[in-house]
Amino acid sequence: MPRDIKLKRSVAQEKRVAKQYKGSRTPMSGATWHSKNDVRSEDLLIENKRTDNKSGITIKAKDLEELDRHAAQEGRGAVLQFDLNGREYVILRSGFARELFGLED
Repeated sequence: MPRDIKLKRSVAQEKRVAKQYKGSRTPMSGATWHSKNDVRSEDLLIENKRTDNKSGITIKAKDLEELDRHAAQEGRGAVLQFDLNGREYVILRSGFARELFGLED
């Protein structure tokens, strides 16, 4: 698939997620030294992943660790959002999920 089509799909995903979480897209998808990851809301730092592969998506430990570190530096919760086969999913750290749902440790 041509790179420009992939880029357009990624930008569309970021715009959709920014709207859903009442946030804003990070310029250049977080490729600058001072602003990392794709979307920021008041309380969340969101990294978006997408694939055209219908059977699965690869989530790397390094990506999760970096998202966690950047979110902690900004005092936000870390969310990894991904699209797969027309469905939207999120990955949260267990402790953050329990906090969101008001569950005790």
